[in-house]
Amino acid sequence: MRQVIAIVTGVSGVGKSWLLQRVVANVPAQVLSAGRLIAEELSQQAVESDSYDELRAGDIGENQKALVAGFRRKLDQDKPIVLLDAHVVIDTPTGLEIIPSAVFADIDPSMFVFIEDDPVQILRHRSADPSRRRPQRDLATLTEQQAKAKSVAKNIASALAIPCHILMAGNVEGFVHLLQVRGRRPHV
Repeated sequence: MRQVIAIVTGVSGVGKSWLLQRVVANVPAQVLSAGRLIAEELSQQAVESDSYDELRAGDIGENQKALVAGFRRKLDQDKPIVLLDAHVVIDTPTGLEIIPSAVFADIDPSMFVFIEDDPVQILRHRSADPSRRRPQRDLATLTEQQAKAKSVAKNIASALAIPCHILMAGNVEGFVHLLQVRGRRPHV
């Protein structure tokens, strides 16, 4: 049976990391963070950054090459499920930049899982997390960004001929069920 590789995406602050921590308590999965993979890969190439939040201001194309290389290096072939916490759009100082579907094709995922939430909650999460240096956005902008990211995730999944599942933030049981069902079904 093929390893299930799920791209878990949603806007920054939606609660992907929180959700993934709880999901892996229920399923045997490897969790990888795109930001951390990029930062680690770039540091091996002697490209310095204070935090992976600062990667959004760097060369997006180079960052995505580093993501694919880091993913290949860290992928645990023995884990039946791999969950990659990633973004399909990057909130840069000049606006949203879409990550090309070719980047995800190189990772060869089985599915996308888009995590969404009420933008008011996302704004609260972002405001309550001083450990991250995210761009400050108002409610209307976050609403637009979430809609755009959801559309892009669906389009990339469609281009790769894989499903894109939409889950509400905090839906641990639904995510676990999705992975258990998907893990029993062969990928075509």
